[in-house]
Amino acid sequence: MTQIKDRAELLTLKDNDLLVISDSASNVIKKLKWSTVKNYFQSGGSLAPWKYINSNYLASIAERLMIDASSPVTITLPGNPQIGQEIEFSVIRGSGGVNIAFNGNKYLGFNPLITSLKTLKTPAKLIYESSGNGWFCTSPDLVAAKSYELEMADNSPWVYSRLNETSGTSVADSSGNGRNGTYQGGVTLQQSGRLGYSSNKAVQLNGSSGYISFPASISAPNIFSFECSFKTTASSGSLLGFSINQLSGGGTFDREVYLSSGKLRFSVFSGSTVTLETPLTYNDGNWHTATVTLSGSGMRIFVDGALKASNSTSSGASYTGYPHIGYSVTGGYFNGSIDEVSICLSSIPGDSKIIQQHLSASA
Repeated sequence: MTQIKDRAELLTLKDNDLLVISDSASNVIKKLKWSTVKNYFQSGGSLAPWKYINSNYLASIAERLMIDASSPVTITLPGNPQIGQEIEFSVIRGSGGVNIAFNGNKYLGFNPLITSLKTLKTPAKLIYESSGNGWFCTSPDLVAAKSYELEMADNSPWVYSRLNETSGTSVADSSGNGRNGTYQGGVTLQQSGRLGYSSNKAVQLNGSSGYISFPASISAPNIFSFECSFKTTASSGSLLGFSINQLSGGGTFDREVYLSSGKLRFSVFSGSTVTLETPLTYNDGNWHTATVTLSGSGMRIFVDGALKASNSTSSGASYTGYPHIGYSVTGGYFNGSIDEVSICLSSIPGDSKIIQQHLSASA
């Protein structure tokens, strides 16, 4: 019997070939013709009562094949692995991925020596290198990522607002810094969120009075990043504003992120107003993730993980001001949904690889 190791090998099977499905103890659970399984994949039909093979088990050397993993399947790695031990696994249908519980072992990857649960896209192959280095993923094109919220926490954000509130006007800060914000004006809570699972929610801003204010001020941040997900069909409106006023209004302002004719703009005042603009529009009614950075390397706009615009401007106006989400003096109020807002002042995502890691976690 030949072991099927990935999707590519599955597609080499002939219709009458038997696919043998086994559990973690290598006991045969099902023998099905490949034509039956293939039709199931293609049609979305149900082969109840089996949806996937063991949602939680101890991994061994043999590969595990999981069918229709609509939620993440959890694999607990062995507590005392041998050097060179290999583990392979595939989720054939569904987007849940595979959660890896490292069982006290270390993981060598994009975030070295992390011991907590991670999620890998599949097919994937792990090899145990040593007790010092632990497990690592051999496929460089696979992204090993923690959950989106843990990825954001790694950046030590000044504030991280997940916008999952069920009622009231207080906006919780998930950074651990206690910088709770306040919903102002026309805001609708508990909208479907960017991350796609039921507990992740977003807020809808009405485009005329709704935004988020913060009581804490920031002194002239020339090293900072702002990231959020947004969805809109409006051609204008702001994702981020920074001004001398705690609430909306005029006065000294800069460091603004807003839509203009559907394109994203990032604007600072550096002796004169400098505005960076994306070549494409993003008011198509779909979720997009915007990341802007200001640092000694200049201004950057990333959209959905890709660098879209940059220049060499490295500073903005020098004053103490307050951030606003969904409003700026130049761009006005935002009309659409916003989710997963973060502002970082020291450890910022400076390249597309890090931002792609964030997006992999949110996929």
